[in-house]
Amino acid sequence: MGLRKGIVAGACLMLLIGSAAHAADDRLACELRLSQAESLVDQKINQKLLSEDDVEDINLLLDEADEACTRDDNKGLNEALDKVNELVSAATKPSQKNQ
Repeated sequence: MGLRKGIVAGACLMLLIGSAAHAADDRLACELRLSQAESLVDQKINQKLLSEDDVEDINLLLDEADEACTRDDNKGLNEALDKVNELVSAATKPSQKNQ
């Protein structure tokens, strides 16, 4: 009986460790995606391709994406980053630069 409890406890511990490692991997992937988006936005800001209004809207979306990472909300992360990409793309089209 003692050995069986030890095996069960060991198996439970391995599951917990595996879950924690998986959660850490998900968080790292989320932070990497967020960092890449922020880097792209910074490049566009440095190139003066984004208006102040665009930057304000994008920063709010990046905050939403960061909160989604914290909540392990991949859907929320994807939605926020998709909107960031749309705003960056729309703001940096050649027709926008000449106006």
